[in-house]
Amino acid sequence: MRRSRIKRLMYCLVIGGILANFVSGITCWQFGEAAPAGVFSVGLWRTFPLQPKDLAIWRRLSSSHWPEKPKHVMHFDALGVSHKQIFNVIGNVDITGLSPQAAFQKMQQKQSYWIYVSDYGWPFHCLRLESWTYRKGTILKSSQTNGWQVGSRLVPTRLLLFGTLANCFVYGIVVFCSAIAFGQLRSLIRRKRGLCIKCGYDLRSSVSAGCPECGWRRDESGAEELSG
Repeated sequence: MRRSRIKRLMYCLVIGGILANFVSGITCWQFGEAAPAGVFSVGLWRTFPLQPKDLAIWRRLSSSHWPEKPKHVMHFDALGVSHKQIFNVIGNVDITGLSPQAAFQKMQQKQSYWIYVSDYGWPFHCLRLESWTYRKGTILKSSQTNGWQVGSRLVPTRLLLFGTLANCFVYGIVVFCSAIAFGQLRSLIRRKRGLCIKCGYDLRSSVSAGCPECGWRRDESGAEELSG
């Protein structure tokens, strides 16, 4: 009995966790695509100094178009979604007093170089989309990405190892506990209705004799389960 429960735990942790992790990442990606800009800008638009990991992304996606290393990093955060933009804007741009959306649009009107890094997933980010663009005004000169092009949208394809493993564990535990709770509830309902708690066979005329369909209560394990 204990061995079968361990097997069920492993199945729930692996299969349920992987499926739930995938659904979480794709759902957060859909939310990030459909959410209006205001969701990310109200109190969540932040500018940070460059970090070594930001420069690592720049080096991996760098091109001869980049005249120098990036100067700015901006974050847009919401539930299950994190957008990071690493960029240079050539020339002086006065964005004093402008809203985040207006400042962003004004910067894109100049010659600019952008790296977009978007992470998706909940409670941990498990999917990442990276893209690089070079703009001259509003004209897109060149770009590259590690995403999968579907129509006009890019689907994230890069797995984040820590987030994937953590989500698989969390969702696996949730699926396992839900399966145990469902099994206990089903057994309780069947017992009250006079049915076999294992297969649901009608035992109202011969409960003491056990189940002729699956053999429950006719062996030692069935008797122990009934007494428990």
